[in-house]
Amino acid sequence: ILLTASLLHFLGPSYRFKTVVLRDSVGNLYLVGGGDPVLKIGDLMEIALQIEEHKIDGASLFVCEDFFDTLRYQPGWTFDEVGSRYAPPLSALSVNRNLIEAQVALEMDDSIPQIEIIPKDLKFLLIENHLDVREDTYFVKVKGKDPFHYEVYGALQRGTSPRKILFGAVDPSIYTGSLFQWALKKVGIKTIGRPEKRSPPPTAETLYVHLSPTLQEILISMNKRSDNFIAEMLLKALGAEVLGPPGTRVKGVEALKIYLNGIGIDTLSLRPVEGSGLSRYNLLSPSQVVEVILDSRRRWGYFPEFLSSFPISGVDGTLRGRMENIRGRVRAKTGTLWGISSLSGIGLGDGNVEVIFSIMINNYLCSTSLVREIQDEIVTVLLKRNRKG
Repeated sequence: ILLTASLLHFLGPSYRFKTVVLRDSVGNLYLVGGGDPVLKIGDLMEIALQIEEHKIDGASLFVCEDFFDTLRYQPGWTFDEVGSRYAPPLSALSVNRNLIEAQVALEMDDSIPQIEIIPKDLKFLLIENHLDVREDTYFVKVKGKDPFHYEVYGALQRGTSPRKILFGAVDPSIYTGSLFQWALKKVGIKTIGRPEKRSPPPTAETLYVHLSPTLQEILISMNKRSDNFIAEMLLKALGAEVLGPPGTRVKGVEALKIYLNGIGIDTLSLRPVEGSGLSRYNLLSPSQVVEVILDSRRRWGYFPEFLSSFPISGVDGTLRGRMENIRGRVRAKTGTLWGISSLSGIGLGDGNVEVIFSIMINNYLCSTSLVREIQDEIVTVLLKRNRKG
């Protein structure tokens, strides 16, 4: 919530990220990342098609991630989450959330487990299969040796149907460049060797600029499904835009504090350390969250975009299936770690009275589902007890 408000305040809902292709005087190509957190393989294919008309042949491909620093992970992330689908590596030049997709299976007639990269024709990746057969367990772990070489360990039960696994790229910018090279080949553009890192010269010619969806659309993706990767990418982008590139976690947090100070919140009384809330080093109170929501409520320049990015009770995102008794009357952001659960947002009470709330429950030993039921009941009571008059 704090990050969403800060981004809309400083950048505005129409902000877009740029991914640029340039060419230098000797024909080398440069793929330059601008921090786009939602760039997809399909976008790289579209970029390749757009530059096809330039008759490129035999060029070297370089990648540039200078818009951010090269720290891939944030402080306070647990070791078993780093590199997983919940905490992928970060880079200003990223694609598909920097996650490599594969499929593992062990059919009844297989003697050893099978693993297959998706798409199947990504020949630049070398996968060493160290999967075993066990009758009573399933687990898969991936170790990256270098940007092109991965080892897969674990065990599958016989008869395991195909399952998708996702693991973080060792070097996101090189992985993105390799996928772009793959896309170029698909449209008939030949490049030499593997992608390498290099900043483009000032005289390089711009061949194409790919624009991301608007910040408003990206915030919907982030908040509806509580996407940690998007949040951390946006924090670094905030730092780059407010305090100058390269975008870093420290600059992003400083920009966040500038916004909070501006609305009257004492930043000495809280401790934000990253953007997603995945780190246990973050410290803040429900009252501070409510103050941020109240401030956003007063800002008609972007309040509709702020509110529309949150899940709707009983309808979508992380609130799908929750608060069905007050379906559609609450827009709120969830937050979950082991032993921690929060729910903050705005509800429409009886008599059309707006209720702004923040509920944080820490250090519980019961199930998270029970804690969520308690939160939902609290919100339901708040809405029913707030009536006009």
